[in-house]
Amino acid sequence: MKMKKNGHSESRRHFLAGMASSGIVATGLFNETPAHASTTPPPFEVRPAPKFYPKPGYVPAITLAGKVAVITGASRGIGLAVGLALQAQAVQVIGTSRTPAAYPGHPFPLLSLDLVNPASIQAFVAAVLTRPEVQGTGGIDILVNNAGRSVVGGVVPVDANLYFTGIQTGLATIYGGHVAVTSSLLQALAARSATGYARILFTTSVQAYTDGGGDLGLTYGHNYTSSKRALLAYANGLRIILASGSAIKVSTLNPLWVHTDLASGTRPIFLQPVDANGNAINDQTFQSVLDAFRARVANGLPTSYAAQAYVQLLTATNPEANVVVGSDVEPYASQGGTSSLITVLNDEMRQSAVPWLAGPKKV
Repeated sequence: MKMKKNGHSESRRHFLAGMASSGIVATGLFNETPAHASTTPPPFEVRPAPKFYPKPGYVPAITLAGKVAVITGASRGIGLAVGLALQAQAVQVIGTSRTPAAYPGHPFPLLSLDLVNPASIQAFVAAVLTRPEVQGTGGIDILVNNAGRSVVGGVVPVDANLYFTGIQTGLATIYGGHVAVTSSLLQALAARSATGYARILFTTSVQAYTDGGGDLGLTYGHNYTSSKRALLAYANGLRIILASGSAIKVSTLNPLWVHTDLASGTRPIFLQPVDANGNAINDQTFQSVLDAFRARVANGLPTSYAAQAYVQLLTATNPEANVVVGSDVEPYASQGGTSSLITVLNDEMRQSAVPWLAGPKKV
């Protein structure tokens, strides 16, 4: 697809910037340098400096053996990788899935949980609190809010029913359900915090730090972007609230491209019509978005690499509040899409209501 060279479509050259999780993020599909990059200096004095995790040479400060962890969305992908990494640390892991029966012989127990369904959330909370692992320790040490789905489709509704159902499902899956689960399990976490350790982690996304700005990829991921940003805001608000008088510590992990089945077939939540294979119907632009999205996810960071970031935060005495799951070192930089992330973040700063401006310090 030929991209027009005008100011309004400039960021469209990043095509799909910000679409992957679990998380959806920046891609720079066409590997083009923005027109302004070589001629116009950025209107701010700083540059983005992502807090990349996992860190090389990291030395754990805390032993996790015997702790109890609940990981939502743990049947596959990042959640499964985190569960396996924690099991290797002798953690008792309880996972969740919308369809636990589809994963016989899973390496750790899976409880049924559909974040869109309030009744399912209530049933899950009741079930997890009666688990022998939880009963035996008196609570939950670690909650990893990881479950999620991609949401893709244009801003303008093609099919009104599909569109509005999709954005509500996306918001509940990516944001509202996590709030409900976390709130419902806070008492169980507080019970363990008396020992001096309790953690809540959220799988948000680097896309939570971008607002779209007219970029084609972000436009097609608008619901995912806004939902992840809402989750990021909730997590940081919760961290501040719990920091006073509680041992519960909260962090968010914001992945770059990670190799999962997030974009496969009909797994995404679609905001416009697709066929039985999850391909666009009579819409070549949308199909181009889907093809690029799937290609970047397929070549993303290994889930085992991402899982190391979670383990590092969980074994740190004072974990970072918000980190990027990715690297500026090859081959991980290319797999994650690090260079395109920097471009998108620069554009975000320019378009922000509070951009960083060059000039002398005001007294």
